[in-house]
Amino acid sequence: MSRITSIALPDTGLITRAVASPELAIVMPAHNEGECIRQVVAEWLAVLDALGLTQRSMGRIIVVNDSSTDDTSQTLTELEATDSRVSHVDQACGGHGAAVLHGYRLALQSGAQFVFQVDSDNEFDPGDFASLWPHRHGFGFVFGLRVHRSSPRHRRLISLCLRFLLLLIFQVRTPDANVPYRLMDRGHLAFALQHIPTDVFIPNVFMSIVAHRQRISVHYVPISHRQRTTGKVSIHSWRLLRACADCLAQLAAWRLRFRSVPPLTLSVRVPDDGAVTVPQLAPAALSIPQQRVDSVA
Repeated sequence: MSRITSIALPDTGLITRAVASPELAIVMPAHNEGECIRQVVAEWLAVLDALGLTQRSMGRIIVVNDSSTDDTSQTLTELEATDSRVSHVDQACGGHGAAVLHGYRLALQSGAQFVFQVDSDNEFDPGDFASLWPHRHGFGFVFGLRVHRSSPRHRRLISLCLRFLLLLIFQVRTPDANVPYRLMDRGHLAFALQHIPTDVFIPNVFMSIVAHRQRISVHYVPISHRQRTTGKVSIHSWRLLRACADCLAQLAAWRLRFRSVPPLTLSVRVPDDGAVTVPQLAPAALSIPQQRVDSVA
């Protein structure tokens, strides 16, 4: 299974890596997560410790605080003072998508060899990271695959519609296109960012499309998903419908850029450990694990 290691990319400053750069940068967008952000950061610092990335030069956590009105920013400032591996930037009303893209670029600018993105709402178990990390050298992207998730029914319905739309518009089948639990090597991440508009609401979906359409090797690993116990969802009711309409319009407009790209053939292999590998065969041949999958947008 080939990776895009020989592709010619313009040097944007995001691909070149210094020798003394960290091996891993963890990117977290945050909005009004003051109730849980201290615990979440502590748990991910423990992950860095377990990997032996005990210094800032080895690993770091980058939190992009998007216009929080609670004490999220203050708490992050306190955490920065106690552990140099933690850093945060404040962003004014950019939204979740802008926060994710901002974090990706900061991670690449840090020189990190691998970039991992996870949301800061404490819905994902840091313990699952151990299932992704061993695959980092074999694949361009290693994505989590949410199973048995405990989100509201309407969000699961949105996910189902998204999967259908990606198949219809891009001829791409992916079991969890927007999962905020993804490990990427810097070269493939930088390549994907060059093809993603800077103002999109759901950049991870665009990244999943780029990965599958451009023959980047992808590996899916089942992960757990837990119910939110703190804070509240910032997009709901009519705002959620408006966001879905905006996302559909962005995807439709972006599709015009891919008219010259021939459809790829993709298939999924399910090994004994339950992980899912996506080599480059045909969308029609794609299958998902033989278990219930509740992916979300």
